[in-house]
Amino acid sequence: MILKKVLLVLILFLLGALVGPLGDLFHLLSHTTVYPQEKYWLYFFDIMPFLVPLLFGSATLMIGISHGCFYRIFHKTFLPCTKNIICFVFGFTYFVLFYSLSGYLPMPHFFLAIAFIVLWIMMERTWLGLLLALLTAAAGTAFEILLVRNGVFFYKEPVNSLFGVASWLPWLYAIASISVGNFSQYLKIKLYGTLN
Repeated sequence: MILKKVLLVLILFLLGALVGPLGDLFHLLSHTTVYPQEKYWLYFFDIMPFLVPLLFGSATLMIGISHGCFYRIFHKTFLPCTKNIICFVFGFTYFVLFYSLSGYLPMPHFFLAIAFIVLWIMMERTWLGLLLALLTAAAGTAFEILLVRNGVFFYKEPVNSLFGVASWLPWLYAIASISVGNFSQYLKIKLYGTLN
């Protein structure tokens, strides 16, 4: 049982650490965000500090574990997309696609809101999924505001209109909530045979 829990944590962390920086790279290339130069001792591609995979791994882990806790508390035993690997691959691809495009979209609020609604309808369709997306969006955005305030990285003008971060950022976290939350439940079913 302990080994399965460690495996769940490790898979979630590694997935976030490997996939998340791809979206971040597109934010850097679109000049949406920037990391201070000469502040960190190791940079990937000369623009992304070594801590980026650690941040994304931790965020993915937090989303996955917290969703599992909420599903257990509310006795949620079925999600439309937890028994199919294709759904998981689609959800993560969808998230990375919109994360990567968000710095380039002409009306990001509109497109990201529509993207979230479509993903929620396709993969979730529960009131708990909406609540978790709202909580994830609030917590993730608040944490990024804290990182920006402490100089870890910065959003560039004009997108930094929400306390230093992009005002459309909560939509990305809401999309991540659906894709990561469903994947964590898919993993639990594969490892334990049940969501409980």
